[in-house]
Amino acid sequence: MKKYIYIFGAILFFIPLHETADAQWTAGVSYENRSEDPNGGFGVRVERIVLEGVPLLDFRLRGHFSYFSENTQVSREGINFNSDLSVYDFGVAALAGFTIERISPYVGLGIGNERFKLSTDVSGLSFKERNFYWNGFIGTEVELLPYLRPFVEFRAGRLTGIDEVETDNINRFAIGVNFHF
Repeated sequence: MKKYIYIFGAILFFIPLHETADAQWTAGVSYENRSEDPNGGFGVRVERIVLEGVPLLDFRLRGHFSYFSENTQVSREGINFNSDLSVYDFGVAALAGFTIERISPYVGLGIGNERFKLSTDVSGLSFKERNFYWNGFIGTEVELLPYLRPFVEFRAGRLTGIDEVETDNINRFAIGVNFHF
């Protein structure tokens, strides 16, 4: 039994818990839930520390991509038909945060582009639309292991230039994991 305790102690000694300050890049994946249809989807993100040396604060830039999809049966004017809703969005954001022990809360602002696509089996009802958006978000990461941090995030955004889509405010809740390297 002592042998296993020594091995475990040696592993912990060589994996420092607070060396993640050297990590300059972050890659993450998430499950995301929107306030509008389609609701559920996934996201990927890449972040980079851009300003170091400021006491207690961490400034990063983020690029992100999200995908949402839903297949439904819709009734319009007495006609039932199948529809596929797809939303792709991508954007960039600036983040600021700090770390208290193993918890790292952050806030950010970003801009992006969203592509909304409705495909139906009835001609004339399908459409595509692209919209510019801005968003603000707040979230937190928790360091479980060095370089591995689960996170939760709430994002509020507003679309501009809406024609066919019947909403202009889209809120999003994301839960996922970030890998720091």
